[in-house]
Amino acid sequence: MHFNEIKDNGIWLLGNGPNINFWFGNWSGQRLSDALSIPEHIQPHLKSKVSDYITNNECDIPLALKNYYPNILNIFESTIIPMEQKEDELCWSKSDF
Repeated sequence: MHFNEIKDNGIWLLGNGPNINFWFGNWSGQRLSDALSIPEHIQPHLKSKVSDYITNNECDIPLALKNYYPNILNIFESTIIPMEQKEDELCWSKSDF
């Protein structure tokens, strides 16, 4: 029960992204799996981290993914990627951070 409450009410402050699931971590204000309506049968296969899509402190989304989910680039580009090495931080969404 507590894990689901944390998952549903937590938001990630993006550092370098190795601790945040790209699809299910709330790092952009909502989970990408929800924002992009990812079908449930595909979800167990989505294991990538946010850091997998960052190169030289910029978003680096593969072309095939951009073509299939055109809105993904807008979501990712609206997120600030730190220029320095920084840890990801999970925060309670109801707090002032």
